Amino acid sequence: GVRDELLAFAGFLDLLAQEDEQ
Repeated sequence: GVRDELLAFAGFLDLLAQEDEQ
């Protein structure tokens, strides 16, 4: 559903943010 897609997108952005910090 839409919520699942938003959660997946948020998780993707979270991974990108972690890579930027390291």
